[in-house]
Amino acid sequence: MKLMQFLIGLDDTYMQIKCSILSRETLPDVKSTYAIISNKESHRVETGNIVETSHRSNDNRNRRTARG
Repeated sequence: MKLMQFLIGLDDTYMQIKCSILSRETLPDVKSTYAIISNKESHRVETGNIVETSHRSNDNRNRRTARG
């Protein structure tokens, strides 16, 4: 029950991992599920958001330069 409450509380960004966890033959406990999601999130941030952030920074710099 606590696992379901935890998964329901996550936003749609985590839909794929939620489905993956729920499709397991044996469901993990909440602590293990948190560790799985935390690990995936760390990996996503390391690979995906750094690029996005640098693009945003460049876009903002370009806007300031154009106005300048």
